[in-house]
Order: sequence, then C-alpha cells, then structure tokens
Amino acid sequence: MSAGRAYLADARVVALWKMMCRHVNFGGNYSRFELFDQPGGGVRASETGRASRSRIERQGGSWTASGDALTYASASAFIMSIIMRPPLANLGWTPGVYADRNAHGGVLDGLLTHSPHQPPGGCTAVVAGRWDDGDPPSEFRFLLLTSFDMPFAACTILGSSVDTNNVLVRVVTNEPPVVAASAALLKDRRPATVPLVGGALGSPIADMALSQPEEEEDDEDMDGNGNGNGDGQHQQEVDGVRVEDGQEDKKNEGEGEEGEGDGHEEVAEVDR
Repeated sequence: MSAGRAYLADARVVALWKMMCRHVNFGGNYSRFELFDQPGGGVRASETGRASRSRIERQGGSWTASGDALTYASASAFIMSIIMRPPLANLGWTPGVYADRNAHGGVLDGLLTHSPHQPPGGCTAVVAGRWDDGDPPSEFRFLLLTSFDMPFAACTILGSSVDTNNVLVRVVTNEPPVVAASAALLKDRRPATVPLVGGALGSPIADMALSQPEEEEDDEDMDGNGNGNGDGQHQQEVDGVRVEDGQEDKKNEGEGEEGEGDGHEEVAEVDR
C-alpha cells in the first residue's frame, strides 16, 4: 500500500491536500496555488490562475452535483476511501444481503454506531459517509479487514437507512481465487477472506454474507446487473452501498412500484 505509506509520511493537512487535489484555492485575495514536492522533503506552493470546473444538473426540484450526492464523515474518510480502493485484478464480491441490526447481539448496530473516525475491533480502517440523494438518505460504513501490508485487500460494507432496521451487508475482496469460477460461493473461492469477515461481523452474519454466489463480472457500479460502464470505477463497493440497491431488487420482484424516471431535466457547468 504505497499510497497508505505516502499518506502517513506527510503532515496530516498536507497529505490531505496532495491526495485530494494539488490545486488549492485560499480564497479572498490569495488566489489559487498548486502544491509541489521539493527534493529532500517539504512542499512548495506556486501561484496559478488555472480554474477548475464542476458539473451540476437539475434533479427533481433542485440543483445537485452531477452523479451521486455523497457526504463523507471527514476529509480523512474521503482520503482513506481512495487509499483502500482495491485493485481490479481478482476483484470479487457478494450480493448484498439483509440482516437485522439488532440481531445476533446487536453486532451490526454496534458497528454502525461506533465512532466513524476510529476502526472497530477486527478492522484496520473505517470509512463512514452518507448518500444524500435518497429519500431518506442512507448511511454506509466501509470496514477494511486486511492490514496495509497484506498481499490482498478485503472489506465489509454496511448500508443502513433510518426508516428500517435492516442493514445491507456486502463483502468485497481481491484475494486470488483458489478454485475455478464453477465454485460460485465466495467462501469457497477466497478462503483467506472468510475468517477476516467472521472476526468483524461474527459467525452468523458472516456465514449469511459469504454463502452468496460470488459476482465478478463487468459490474463496476455493483448493482448486480453486469452493466459496468467500463471506466474502472467501482462506485458502490468502496464509496458505500446504497440501501436502495437492495430495495430495487425487491421492486424487481414485484414488492414495490417502478420509478418514474431519473429526474434529470437540465444540465449546467460552472467554473469555480
């Protein structure tokens, strides 16, 4: 994890700047600066007039940032989500399964109410955040189960909403599979991941999640339909899991109503 070591090597605020964007707008009359590493250590800020551009769009009755409206618990959480994003090679995951947050001793409730800035027991790091474009918004926790020096990365992702006690649970790993894809269960193909999941979630919930057929097709948006857009971005397995993902599955089974469109009416670009 060279990115993780780079993060730890710099002063905290400088590391955040450099990993989010090397262009910093100090506001007022201070203009924009670009950060450069100096030989032997240190950072130099050079003034630049180059502007950045954001894209916004009309959605429903208001304007919103293009794509998903996502709020992280902190800037550090955003940075950690980038550091912990697993490489595409050997990547596999389980479909989301639901479990009551209060069942099995309330283990899921404990994970979801744990400090969003400190990893719970059995985890190396945590990323917490909220999907704001749902009604109601849904929260997620991304729990890294492997250490930064392990040869693969594995995580558990939890998605929850205030209007239900059900928690969506998903496991993602890039542990090299030990058997062919014909052995469809993740617990059979990725045996080193299994005890890591059990250590964080407990055996009952871990068994439920790991006994699902593994998915590893071109499904970059992690919605289970195999229709990844080819840009290499795994938006939902790392940045969080929408509770709506599972609800959509239920709608497809006739337990809900079809949506009325995506609500995208107008698009505008703004310079900042």
